[in-house]
Amino acid sequence: MSRPETLRTYRLEDVDHRLGARQVHEYDLVFDRVPSDLESVLTSWIEWAIAAGAEFAWFGFEGSFDFNHILTEDVGNQICGVGTSEIVALALEDDFRQGPDWGAELSDLREQLKL
Repeated sequence: MSRPETLRTYRLEDVDHRLGARQVHEYDLVFDRVPSDLESVLTSWIEWAIAAGAEFAWFGFEGSFDFNHILTEDVGNQICGVGTSEIVALALEDDFRQGPDWGAELSDLREQLKL
């Protein structure tokens, strides 16, 4: 599996307590080019986060995070992967990620997680 050139981690502070007792940790994976095994890379990192204790994990493009918009349909086109202990779902194709099915899937997951 491709490994990132750089890995940076941050704990994001939920100053408005939108998530209650939940915490958000950001992992910036920096590659010099898009990995040829992107599906495997995203799936593996999501599974790793879940195994490490995360309730859910997602991959989004730089600048797509906002505590008010976690897994909302309006940022669905910026989310390329999401997972829980039960499922990992990826949206690697632009057309799918920008379509209504992906946004609805994220919205359903958001509702299940009670975000």
